[in-house]
Amino acid sequence: MMNTRKTERIAGALFILATASSALGFILLDPILDDADVLASVATNENSVILGAVLLLIDAIAVVAIPVLLYPTFKKHNAPLARLYPGSRIVESVVLVIGVVGLLAAVSLSRDYVEGSPDAASYRISGDALIAVYDWGVLLGIMLFFALAGLLLNYVLYRYRLVPRWLALWGLIGIGLLLIEGALEAFDVDNLEIMSLPFAVQEMVFAGWLIAKGLNQSDGSVGASPETRVTA
Repeated sequence: MMNTRKTERIAGALFILATASSALGFILLDPILDDADVLASVATNENSVILGAVLLLIDAIAVVAIPVLLYPTFKKHNAPLARLYPGSRIVESVVLVIGVVGLLAAVSLSRDYVEGSPDAASYRISGDALIAVYDWGVLLGIMLFFALAGLLLNYVLYRYRLVPRWLALWGLIGIGLLLIEGALEAFDVDNLEIMSLPFAVQEMVFAGWLIAKGLNQSDGSVGASPETRVTA
């Protein structure tokens, strides 16, 4: 039990690390990448872009470690979903890393661009393409596979009463809003960040629950006695 609680506390801390690093990364990167001349903007703010990329890579590492830590508990309740959850987070991480690689390639390209290349138009086209790789990496990684992972996680939490059901239900509703946001952003509808806020807050509450209380370690089945359940 002591080892389980330690693992849950580490997982909770990693949830906080992943959310904080990704949020800070986007805060740094979004104003820079929204500039009309993105390569010039990247070159002017190179250190901030590299720091933002590093923060997103920290997020990518953390989201892979979380399901590994939670796998033993989830496996006791639903082995297939316990395997799908790490799989979805690995895909999320890989897609996000591909986007970050595109961003870092844009940094390299921007150095030549600001030195006055005679083929500036081609550089701008290439820069826009690399930023598009980053944008799609974020959109698919965060809005699709991250949402899928959250759906699997909160379904298991809700179905097997590993946390109070209100907390898992909050997560499921937040994921629905996140998926709607991702679908709208894919069609160039902007300024929808508020729709991701409910799930972001729920993840922090869940992280705090993992650290302070941990998951319910009873069998969590529907037929379990009330004494063995986490009450909602």
